Amino acid sequence: MIIYYTLSGGGRREDSHGLLRDAISEYIGDREKAMALVSELKIGENGKPYIEGFDHFSISHSGKAWAVLFNETECGLDIQYEKKADILSIARRWYNPIDEKAVETAAETSESEGLREFFRRWTRREALIKALGSSVADTSLPSVGEDNVCVRGIEYVIKDIAFAGGEEIHAAICIRKEKYENRDGDCSGISCEPDAYSL
Repeated sequence: MIIYYTLSGGGRREDSHGLLRDAISEYIGDREKAMALVSELKIGENGKPYIEGFDHFSISHSGKAWAVLFNETECGLDIQYEKKADILSIARRWYNPIDEKAVETAAETSESEGLREFFRRWTRREALIKALGSSVADTSLPSVGEDNVCVRGIEYVIKDIAFAGGEEIHAAICIRKEKYENRDGDCSGISCEPDAYSL
């Protein structure tokens, strides 16, 4: 699992396509093939981008931050700059009751703690949604507070990640768990930390 990212991206669609081309070029080591692959980019159900016959990937951007995660199997990545929001009403509307309560409890401590917990859970939830190819409106999801979740009989690992120089950015990845078992089938020691490269 590999991530390519920049904290100085544009934000327009053509900027994202150019960054995806650059990331695929680095990933496969062939710029011409990367250009051809990006030209075959398709959008699936619920807006998930894919390229037929190519590895799974997940793209996310927030402000000038942009990143893509490449993996052998279904994966999700989400990044989000922290900003003021009506976190309690958003959590009530979209979050699992356990996650909603966690945000509420953090917000009772301080506004900054509430925001931090809200965006931590937001990026973890979005990463899971992207791995599933689901919709942001899916309110049947389990709590994303723990690193291991089970959805429709499939286990996933969710991890918070950090980008060098991106202290105010919340980010999380999600991958299918069985792909990361060791030879004894034990998943407890999985670090799930991707290699990350700045574009």
